[in-house]
Amino acid sequence: MSLVILLGVLLPVIYLMVKVVSNTYINKQIVLYTMVIAVIGMLISAITMALAGKTTHVPYYFIASLLVGVIWALILCGCYYYYQKLNDTFGNKNKDM
Repeated sequence: MSLVILLGVLLPVIYLMVKVVSNTYINKQIVLYTMVIAVIGMLISAITMALAGKTTHVPYYFIASLLVGVIWALILCGCYYYYQKLNDTFGNKNKDM
C-alpha cells in the first residue's frame, strides 16, 4: 500500500523536476498542470487504498485526496518558485568573473 501512495506523491515531483532541468520559468499553466497531476495521483492512491482496504468511508477518501493533491501541488510549486528566485540571484555570479 505504501508503494501506491509513494507513486501518487512522486508524480508531480517528477513533472516539476523535468521543468527544472529544462530551465522553464514557473507560470500559471505549470501550476495548473502540477495540480491536475497531483490530484490524479492522489485519487488513484485513494481508490486503490479504498478498494484494497474495504473501508466504508470511501467518500471521505476522495475528498481528502482532492484536498491533499491541491495542497501538495501548491507546496511543490512554491518551492520551485523560490528555487528559481534564489538561482537567479546567486547562481549567475561566476559568469561575471
